[in-house]
Amino acid sequence: IFPSNRRHVLLVLLWVSFEYLHLHWQLAWPWLTLGNVFAKFPDIIQWYEYTGVLGGSLWVLFVNVFIFNFIQKRNKSSFIFLLSIIFMPIIISYLINDQHKISNKIEVVIVQPNIDSYNESDFDIDQFLNISKEKLTNNTHLLVSPETMLQGVVNEKHINKNRDIRKLLGLIDKYPNLNILVGAVTQDVRGFKYNSAIFIGNDKDFSIHYKTKLVPGAESIPYPSIFDRFKDFLSVELAGSVGSYSRGKKIREFKLSEHKIAPLICYESIFGDLLTQKDISIISIITNDGWWRDTPGYKQHFHYARLRAIEQRKPVVRSANTGISGFIDPNGNVIHSTKWDQEVSFAVSVSTNNVKTFYNRFGDYIGRISCFLTVLLFCVYFVRIRIRSNYLK
Repeated sequence: IFPSNRRHVLLVLLWVSFEYLHLHWQLAWPWLTLGNVFAKFPDIIQWYEYTGVLGGSLWVLFVNVFIFNFIQKRNKSSFIFLLSIIFMPIIISYLINDQHKISNKIEVVIVQPNIDSYNESDFDIDQFLNISKEKLTNNTHLLVSPETMLQGVVNEKHINKNRDIRKLLGLIDKYPNLNILVGAVTQDVRGFKYNSAIFIGNDKDFSIHYKTKLVPGAESIPYPSIFDRFKDFLSVELAGSVGSYSRGKKIREFKLSEHKIAPLICYESIFGDLLTQKDISIISIITNDGWWRDTPGYKQHFHYARLRAIEQRKPVVRSANTGISGFIDPNGNVIHSTKWDQEVSFAVSVSTNNVKTFYNRFGDYIGRISCFLTVLLFCVYFVRIRIRSNYLK
């Protein structure tokens, strides 16, 4: 159908369109999006603040197309084009100004309680409080704990009566400037359960964010009207959840003084477009990475957080129940990180800024453009075929 000189363009458009569409359905698993491959090398992808991860996918695809072109032609011009497509983005990355005007600093304490995800009943809130107090001071503004750190289900209607919540409120009594971000499973007044991030302000007011991107099989059954009848077969038990959570609709920012915090719960941190047009100061990632055991999975998950920092030019504070918790600056550099199987808390001074990146304003525009051009190309060629067939008649 397509001329040979256009097929490479179509391949690139189809691939990027697939990656974009794959981000937006209930079976999404964007772990292997091509642009993620550079997560450990932030120095060469500072331009992600303009393109997001799909820009990295474009780069990988174009490099491969030009390699193929060079193998076919083996001439000087194709070699120059290949070198240009490889090194130009790297040069641009080093030329980008990475200094951002600091508007304020806040002190944050991050806790890694080292919870066994397969035996969470052994963990107690008093253990978390003791770890936290090792680093808390009167100047601490924010305490961050991991995903589903509170045991059991927290009833939102009677949240003040929850035993663990009351102990956290007691911590605020001792440290009046303290705000707490804690992971929990919550139940709303309708009886729906959510994987949630609870924000307790220093005024003891509560805000709750419901996780918007659920792990297929482990936290939800995708397209339940179709697949719910196969729930027992499709569900995968991870850290006590078996496809039973309801889904939040959007990221709910938490307000800390003049700052806004974007809480991302575990799997949400792989979706850069979730933060599009969000007016935020800090990205907070809380996660339950213990179920990975000591495998490359939890390490990859940590490095993907560096991509979110670059895309938004915002600092990232990350609390995992075990390895890796850390602090990442707006350029994707790891300032502090913990080890696997380590019970620890640490304090960091987080510098905020007022930067709004191009990617923050427009999100995954590369994916949208690719989808549009793919449909357009197919329409053009099918019309041409129809015209040609009518002419031959």
